[in-house]
Amino acid sequence: MRAIIVLFCLCIYSTALAQKRPIKFGKISKEELKLSECEFYPDANAMILAEYADIYFLYNNDKGFQYKINGTTRKKIFNSDGIDEANIKIRLYDPVSGTGKEDLGTLRAFTYNLVGGKVQKDKLENKEKYETRINDYWVEVSFALPNVREGSVIEYTYSKISDYISNLQTWHFQNSIPTKYSNLQVTIPEYFTYQINQVGNIIPVTTLESRKEEQFTLVSTGNISTGYVGGGSPTRRSNISSQSTYRSYVAKNILPIEEEPYMNNKPNIPSRLEFQLMKVDYPNSPPKTVAGSYDNLNRTLLDRSDFGTVLNRGNFAKDKIEEIGELDPWKRANALYYWLRGSVVWNDVYTIYGDDAGRETFKNKEGSIADLNLSMVAAFREANLVSYPIILSTRGHGIVHPTYPNYSDFNYVVAAVVLDDMVFFCDISSALPFGRLPTRCLNGNGWMVSEDGGGWVNLKSNAELTTSVKINMNVENDKLISKVQETSYNYAAYNEYTSYKKLGHEDYQDNLAKSFDDWSVDDLQFESTDLRDTVTLDFVITKDFEGEDIIYLQPIFYGAFTENPFVREERMAPVDFPYKFKKVVFNKIQVPEGYIAEIPQPGLIKLPDGSGTFTFSASQFEDEITILSNLNLQKQDFGTDSYPYLRQFFQLMTEKNNEMVVLKKAK
Repeated sequence: MRAIIVLFCLCIYSTALAQKRPIKFGKISKEELKLSECEFYPDANAMILAEYADIYFLYNNDKGFQYKINGTTRKKIFNSDGIDEANIKIRLYDPVSGTGKEDLGTLRAFTYNLVGGKVQKDKLENKEKYETRINDYWVEVSFALPNVREGSVIEYTYSKISDYISNLQTWHFQNSIPTKYSNLQVTIPEYFTYQINQVGNIIPVTTLESRKEEQFTLVSTGNISTGYVGGGSPTRRSNISSQSTYRSYVAKNILPIEEEPYMNNKPNIPSRLEFQLMKVDYPNSPPKTVAGSYDNLNRTLLDRSDFGTVLNRGNFAKDKIEEIGELDPWKRANALYYWLRGSVVWNDVYTIYGDDAGRETFKNKEGSIADLNLSMVAAFREANLVSYPIILSTRGHGIVHPTYPNYSDFNYVVAAVVLDDMVFFCDISSALPFGRLPTRCLNGNGWMVSEDGGGWVNLKSNAELTTSVKINMNVENDKLISKVQETSYNYAAYNEYTSYKKLGHEDYQDNLAKSFDDWSVDDLQFESTDLRDTVTLDFVITKDFEGEDIIYLQPIFYGAFTENPFVREERMAPVDFPYKFKKVVFNKIQVPEGYIAEIPQPGLIKLPDGSGTFTFSASQFEDEITILSNLNLQKQDFGTDSYPYLRQFFQLMTEKNNEMVVLKKAK
C-alpha cells in the first residue's frame, strides 16, 4: 500500500460526538476530598472515581498507521492500606530487536489534599518518573504520586502512541479496587475491521455507536486508479474521507477483582475489551486479511534461527548418545533427560526463543528456559527420537487466545517426546521425574510446534495429586496415640519432597506440628524414591488421656479436606485446580476398655457431571472402628456456572470429614 499511496491525517481528533464524562482532569471538588467510603463497596481501602480513555488513529509517513490513546485516571485514597494505589506503572511494548515500538507522550500527575478547608495541589516532577526495561520486549514507566495520605485524591493523565494496530490496547473495566465510572471511546477508520470482544467477567456495559467523518489527504506518485507507480510520474494530492466508526463503552459501579482460592491467571479474569485486527481495506488496494493464525505462527517459529533452526543442533549430545548405545526408546529418552538435566541449570529467564540452545548452552552449563528445553528437543532428535517443542503460558501469566495467536502471550517452552504413540512432557529446569511438568506449566493448553503443522496439547491431562493415609488410634499408658503413615505419589510426592529439602528435618517436623492443636509430633521418618515420585512419611502424634467420661475423636484429621475453601456464595473467577485429586484416609480406632462408641453415618456425594465423588464410610467390629474418607476429583477446571455445585460438594465433604467418633464410658 505504501508503494502506491501515502496518507496524511489532516483532521484533529474531536470529541464533538463523545459522551460527556463526569470529571475533567485538574478539576477536583471538595466533595471528592471529603468522601469517606465507596458507597457500593464500603470495605474498599481506595477506589477509582473515574477512568477513561480515547483511542484514535494517526498516520506517520515513515511508519504508516498508528493509534494513539489518551488516558486519565482519578483515585480516592480512604486509608493507609490504600496508599499503595499511588504507585503507578505504565508498560510500553518496545522490543530490543525490531522497528516497531510504543512511545509514551504527555504524562502529568497530581495529588490533592484538603488542608484548612482549602484544596492543596502537589505536582509529580519529571525527576520522579523512572523507566525500567523489564525484558527484551517490555519497558515500564513507574512513578509514585507525592504527598499521598488518607483522604487524598490522585489523578494522572497520559498519552501513548503505538505502531501495533493489529491489537489495540486492551481496556479494563475491572480493577483490583472498585471503579465508579469507566469509559473507553474509540474511533476506527473504515479501512480497518476489528473483532471487538468483551471478555472476562460479564458486567453491564452501555455501548453507543455512530459514524464520524474523518478527512485524509492522499499523496501519490502514480495513477491511483490503476495502482501504477511510475518513477517519473508527478505527485498528486487529493482529499479522501473515511466514514469512521465511533464507539463509546461505559460501565459504572464495578466491583473489584479479589483473590479467591484456586484462582489462576488473574489477567484473564477482569471484565475488559479486546481488539483484534481482522481485515485491512485501503483505498485502491485489494482487501487483506491480517488476523494471524496458528498455522502461520507454527511456520514462523520453525523458520526462526532462535527456534526452529536450533532443533537440528543436537550434535553436542553425540558422545552421550554413543555411550547409551542401542537402548530401547524409553530408556534412551530417560537417560538423555536425566543427563542433560544434571548438566545445565536454568537462569530464571522466561522466553520462547533460544539463541544459545544446543552446544552453547551445554558449554555455559546454564541458559534461559528456551535454551534448556530446545536443547532437550535437539538431543532427543539426535538420538532418533520423535520430539517437538511446546510453547505455553505459565500459571498466572494468562491463557493464550485459542484462535488468534499473540507471541507475547507465550513465555515458556518445554520438550515433548513421543514413545509408543504417547506424548511425554519434559522440562529440565525442574527436579521432577521424566514425563512431568512443574506446576507453573499446568495452565490449559500449549501449542506443539511441528513440521507437520502443529496443534494443541492439554498440559494438565496427566497431572494428579495422590495421597494415601493410614492411621491407627489407640490408648496406651494414659495417652491417646495416633500412628500416621502417609504415602504420596506424583505431584503430592514432589511437593512434599521439595518442602522437606527446603526446610530440613527439624523445621519440617516443627511445621508439621503446627497442624495439630494440643498434640505433640514425634518419631518423624521421611523416605523417598530416587526419582522422587513416591514419598512415605511416618510420624506419631500423642495427647494426654485422663480417662474422661466422654472422649471426642476426629478420625479424619490429616490428609483430607477438612475446611471448605469456597466460602463465598458467588464467585467471579473460574476454579482452576492444577491437578486431579485423589485423597484416601483410612483410620482404625481401638476402643479403650470400658468405653462404648458412637460412630458417624456413611455418606456418598457426587458432582452432577460425575467428575467428582466423595465416599465416607464408618463401621465397627467388636472393639475396632474403621473410618474411610475417599475423594476422587477428576476435573480440574470449573466455570462460575458450576461453582455452586462445587461449593456444595466441598461443604458436604468437609462436614463429613469433621464428624466425630464419640467414646463414652460404660455405666
